[in-house]
Amino acid sequence: MADSDQEFSHESLQDRDSIVRYLSALGEGLQQGKLLLACNGQSFTLDTPALVKFDVEAKQKRNRAQLTLKMSWKRSDGGKQLRVEPLTIGPADDDPEA
Repeated sequence: MADSDQEFSHESLQDRDSIVRYLSALGEGLQQGKLLLACNGQSFTLDTPALVKFDVEAKQKRNRAQLTLKMSWKRSDGGKQLRVEPLTIGPADDDPEA
């Protein structure tokens, strides 16, 4: 990826199966170390390092719910230490804390 600033943004309404496919493709791209995002002739490639900061936030208020997944990294990890904290993500039936 070039050193210049670049951005990619996409927002749409998708059915659950499509989102599952996008998340699966995201996982494959992370595993391979390269993510390709493309829409309407615009494409964007990100190189992903072995260590990625991962934030998860979930909210539920009245009739609205929101899940935010955020990943970020620096092109050079600068020798940062990995902070490992247990995180469980899965179907509600598998929730060990329920």
